[in-house]
Amino acid sequence: MIRISASPRHAATALIAACLFTGCLVVGAPAVVRAQTATANSPADAVAAKRAAMERLAYLVGEWEGEGWMQMGGQRLTFRGGERVQSRLGGLALLVEGDFTSRPPGATRDVPVHQTLGVITFDEATSTYRFATWLATGATGSYTLELRPDGWRWHIDVGAGTVRYTATFPGDEWVEIGEFSRDGANWDQFFEMRLRRVAAGT
Repeated sequence: MIRISASPRHAATALIAACLFTGCLVVGAPAVVRAQTATANSPADAVAAKRAAMERLAYLVGEWEGEGWMQMGGQRLTFRGGERVQSRLGGLALLVEGDFTSRPPGATRDVPVHQTLGVITFDEATSTYRFATWLATGATGSYTLELRPDGWRWHIDVGAGTVRYTATFPGDEWVEIGEFSRDGANWDQFFEMRLRRVAAGT
């Protein structure tokens, strides 16, 4: 038997010793094992959850080609090109590459008007899809991608208001429109793109 001293300091020491030798650690051991097991399993679980979430966007993978228009000031500019979407990191990310050209009035050849690289991922901490973009102009951004029953939508906050892009996917077609609003209630369309899937991807 462990004798507890009247001294508070000695009493504390004795209680710790009693705990060590009478099974306190044994009582706590299962919790420690569970914590270690959870820690060991959680990375794999997180990866599996991310991969499952990204499966909802698997229909994007492939090569898409088509045309569209954008309103720049009072002038409408038409363009042609495509998007190439690839699954990366075992399904944890989508790499989206866009390359579009246009022929300005009076020009004799097409010139690049939109070259972009994007990466779509799933953030399990916030349960949101993230869309990071890089443009040939040097502009970059990171946005929340809102999944919808027939596609997605994402927003860009600009000084004068909000820009939003809405994409739908009827069959093997990719239809995307861009709109601008100063008040969040009234929207004016300034962009439209219509692409068709021309090849499956991996």
